[in-house]
Amino acid sequence: MIVVLLSGIELCAQTSDNQESSLIIALDIRSDIGKFLRYDEKTYKIKYYYGNYAEKSYKEYYASKILEVLSKCDVKPYYVSGVLYGKKTGVTSPASFSKMVVKPTPASDNYVEILSKLYNNLPTGEYYSITSFARPYSLMALKNQQSTNRTFLIILTDGKYNGNDDYYGEAEYMKLGFSEEGKEQFMKDILSVQTNYFCQFKDQVEVEGGHLQLYEFIPLQQYFALESVLDFPHRIEAKRGKSKYIINFNCKPVSNSDYEIKRLQMSVMSKDKVVITQDFIPLEDIKYEVDKKDISDTHIEIKAWVQLRDSVYNNTILHPAGSKLQGAAGLQRSIRIDKEENAKILGIVELPDILFTISFWTTSQAVAATIWGWIFICIIIVIIILIIYKSNIYKVKEGTTKI
Repeated sequence: MIVVLLSGIELCAQTSDNQESSLIIALDIRSDIGKFLRYDEKTYKIKYYYGNYAEKSYKEYYASKILEVLSKCDVKPYYVSGVLYGKKTGVTSPASFSKMVVKPTPASDNYVEILSKLYNNLPTGEYYSITSFARPYSLMALKNQQSTNRTFLIILTDGKYNGNDDYYGEAEYMKLGFSEEGKEQFMKDILSVQTNYFCQFKDQVEVEGGHLQLYEFIPLQQYFALESVLDFPHRIEAKRGKSKYIINFNCKPVSNSDYEIKRLQMSVMSKDKVVITQDFIPLEDIKYEVDKKDISDTHIEIKAWVQLRDSVYNNTILHPAGSKLQGAAGLQRSIRIDKEENAKILGIVELPDILFTISFWTTSQAVAATIWGWIFICIIIVIIILIIYKSNIYKVKEGTTKI
């Protein structure tokens, strides 16, 4: 029960009006960055040393640099996780290239603990960085872990491609080092990430032994349309009531394995001001009354929070306040409100409000107009009969004697 409750709280955070972000810290296994550094707090100098992972000073140094690059880009992560990346010599598959060491945990202003866990879990053996492919595999390492609206990545590396500073040489090594099945899987993985996400470089800070690079994974959902997951009317006819117009709204989900609706919100707008806002679920019938004087300036706006089931990351919840590339435009729709035409009595005269109001026998203007039509017909018939009757009465002439 506690797990379910906590999961619900985490999900609510990602479907709130404010966007929540997640940060992945990825450490290059092969790189020497941080391994032989110590910050001397007495002399305020950075010194190289070997071993003694119990020392925290060098981790505090890198933790401060992480905060620096995040501050430069105004990134305030809600969750933070840690990943180790690198290809071990002799491994013929990319399956173990990136390994999640620290699961997503609530972020704080101190990244020493995250770095400590990463450094304490550094494996032994000969590794190749393959830094150019660290970004997509670091994202995949966090698959199905924590819902988020935005995902950022910090890579700690010396920037050397397998030690020879050759990007193309690194790519060539990948071809030679993998089996045929490994190459096929590698290409498939890279294509899957690139099809669904754009890895945008944000900024970097230089550090002793290398640099910290900050990226953001932006889901390529620019052409997302709410209609792909929800069947809803784009125009609603407001029914005429005796004192107000009545709006009835409902929708139903559309089966789509690529997306999952997490939250829906409806707002009634009048003269560009919010009259009422409420969450709703598909198949729910919503009724709202609008004053007759305001109905011409009223419309409905709906917003959706949708989880992206991309089979790559599966954590991104598209947010209506996100960017254009994140499908923000397709997560919002405006629904037009049209007034129901006034029913006509005998198909000639519009039913006036006063007659509709005193029609105690019904709430339908069509029924009221029909009944009033029959009432008027009956009245006309009675009047005609009276006129005929009075015109046929025998009138005695003056001066004659009545018997």
